[in-house]
Formats: sequence, structure tokens, C-alpha cells
Amino acid sequence: SEVLSQALTSSLKALAQQHGMTLFMLLHGALGLVLARHSNHHDIVLGTPVANRTHAELAPLIGFFVNTLVLRVDTRHAHLSDYLAHVKEVNLAAQSNQDMPFEQLVEICDVPRNTAHNPLFQIMFSMDTNEHSELALDGVSFTPIEAQVVSTKFDIEINAVEENAEITVNWVYDT
Repeated sequence: SEVLSQALTSSLKALAQQHGMTLFMLLHGALGLVLARHSNHHDIVLGTPVANRTHAELAPLIGFFVNTLVLRVDTRHAHLSDYLAHVKEVNLAAQSNQDMPFEQLVEICDVPRNTAHNPLFQIMFSMDTNEHSELALDGVSFTPIEAQVVSTKFDIEINAVEENAEITVNWVYDT
């Protein structure tokens, strides 16, 4: 994992605000450019999870309602501001359609299934911006346990966590 300093995080937030986008959108755009440069492809597709609790009737329910959005960007833009506007548009369009189940999207796209990889993307990017607090119960102490085996369902899984005015980026990849 890599920790982005408070100063860099602050600069990234300012840049995102300057372009009218969220920090997630800016990091998505940066990741798209890095992947494009390393893969020599301009068409970058990745997935991201969404809570999928947009309906008020789901609020009191306990359960796992996560859906996956597919974000596809074209990195061929002459100016950074044009590219960032494109990234913002892609994210907003995906979010406005987040109620469509991922499986239905796969069916509509008529993508051949293969057990070796996900049908629409092989890179998952997520960002955790939630406030975290320690669980406290009288007379009980908790100690985190690190995973002994690290695995991923994707070729690359990137998780950014914003906490204490810093961003920690964790990369897991299929060797």
C-alpha cells in the first residue's frame, strides 16, 4: 500500500474541486491515465462498487445490496481539463443508472462468459471515504487480524481509503 501525504491529498482535493468533480472521480481519471500509459491502450474499463441503497424503503433493511458500475473512459484528449470533464461525465452517467443490475448489463451487452475473468472489466477500483470508529463494548477488547492469504477476483483491485486527511492506496493483483 502507498500513503499519499496530507499535502498531496489536499492538493488533489483542490484540483478535484477546481474541475467540479469528486476526489473519487479525480483518482479514477488518474488511474485511467496510468493504465493507458502502461497498457498502450486508450480505452480503459474498470468496475466500482456502489451501495445501491437509493430507494428509501431499503434504508431500514439489513443486507448486502452492492451493485457494480462499469466505468469506461477514453484517455485520448488533448487537454487535461477535457479528459477530466469526460471522466466526470462517465461517472455521473454510471451513477444515474446504478439501479440496473450488473448481470442485466452483461446480458444486454451480450458478452461471452468465461470463468477465467469478469465479463466486462478486469480492474476493480473502490474508495472508502466513510468515517471509521473503534467498536467498543464493555469488558470486550478487539484486535484486528491481518489476512493470511490475499486473493482477488480481478486482475487488479485498487482500494483507496481517505482517513486522517491522507489517502492510503492498496493494490492487490493477480500474479
